Amino acid sequence: MKVLLDTSVVIDPSGIAWPDAADVAISTITIGELGFGIVKAPDDMERVKRTIHLQRVRTVFEELPVDGAVAEAYVAVATALHVDGRSPRPRAFDLLIAATAMAHDLPLYTRDFGDMATLRHLVDIRTC
Repeated sequence: MKVLLDTSVVIDPSGIAWPDAADVAISTITIGELGFGIVKAPDDMERVKRTIHLQRVRTVFEELPVDGAVAEAYVAVATALHVDGRSPRPRAFDLLIAATAMAHDLPLYTRDFGDMATLRHLVDIRTC
């Protein structure tokens, strides 16, 4: 069974058991988040480490794009947050990753269950 990894899991995959790499995907949003993490690195050595990590991630995992189906799913997940009394704006990247999981009917592995708990009726969210 294929699964989708949230950026939080890609950054820190320790202690997680999932199917082999062929069955693991990431959202293109994760690529953007990791890339911005390189920009924000506190020093050159950390920037190099983060760059190498991003390169490895891109060669190991399938990247699922944000497309029309993901955009439609985003409406559902953003609405769920809005109905729950929370603003979707500060969580836009997390919601787009959740929408990617929803659009592809994949379980989403995350370390940020608090932000995703509202979506559990729309997305199969698995915390680690």
